[in-house]
Amino acid sequence: MSGTGSKGCGGFAASIPASLAAAAVAVSILHWFPFLTLLFAAPLFFVRFRYGNRAFAVSLPAVVAFDLLVTATTGAATGTLGLDGLVSAALGTALLSFPLFVAALPVFVRDEHALAASALVSAGAWAAVTALTPLGGEIDAFLRAFSTETAAFFAEALKEVPDSSFILARLSADALYGIARKTVSWSVFPAPFIVYTAGWRVGRWLVERFRPLLLPRFSLTGFYAGFEAFVPLSLGMLGVISNGFVSVAWLETLSWNALLGAAFPFILQGIGIARFLVGRLAARGKRPSLWVWPIMLLVFFTNGWLVFAGILMIAGVTETFVPIRRRFVDKGVADPTPGNGGDQNKQ
Repeated sequence: MSGTGSKGCGGFAASIPASLAAAAVAVSILHWFPFLTLLFAAPLFFVRFRYGNRAFAVSLPAVVAFDLLVTATTGAATGTLGLDGLVSAALGTALLSFPLFVAALPVFVRDEHALAASALVSAGAWAAVTALTPLGGEIDAFLRAFSTETAAFFAEALKEVPDSSFILARLSADALYGIARKTVSWSVFPAPFIVYTAGWRVGRWLVERFRPLLLPRFSLTGFYAGFEAFVPLSLGMLGVISNGFVSVAWLETLSWNALLGAAFPFILQGIGIARFLVGRLAARGKRPSLWVWPIMLLVFFTNGWLVFAGILMIAGVTETFVPIRRRFVDKGVADPTPGNGGDQNKQ
């Protein structure tokens, strides 16, 4: 993930139409292709890598402007146009797109740091808005109503099942509301971090594919999260453990956000380690696909994604101190541990 991409080409004026087009595509995804919301930032990052940071910065307010235009047009056509709807649309889109201005700053050497900083700004903005405006109450009311309806659905579906009272007790409205509330509060930082990273990757891949001379190819095989990701991971773990002894709501929320957010790059590093080792085996003619695909099918059919992600994360964290890949590549280095003079993240 190192590097900030192309510095732009073709002139800033020539990039403005592309910036506006990227913003229009992003708004189209948000309105009409919600199943692609995870990739809404991909056209914006395509502009960044193709034309540079200034063009990228232009596309962000354009997203809000186009979203307002679509919301106003739709509201006028359906007779539901109102100021509250326009304000909500502008606020939601701004909280999603404006934090990406941080990614356009030249102070970040590595893009994963810029993406994490953007996600942190987004999380802080969402937290402030929900705490200081009626939006927090509206979200809470939605979660409670959703939990109530879900509990009623399960109660109806399982009413004929013998001895279902134990299951229904765990699927009560209050239990489901607690789960939903924790899921939302614990993902305030990880959610935008994952969304921005997914858009970054697809946008970069598009430039690599159609303008291969602008960027070096990125591969997880050589990705290292670095020690800077280990610090919030450790602090998050300590906070989660401490909260088990002394329950503090804000500590629990901060700890899980730090833990899950920092675990994400280590999971990516674990994927890189797995791909590297599989590639080494394939180069020796071991045909690793004979056992890799059965493992993936086993994970898929047993819903073992959390366990699998945990194993990848542990592998990534381990490589922070034990240079797994570097031992295969450069056995002549006395201490190839990342950060000890042999950091693979350096350009």
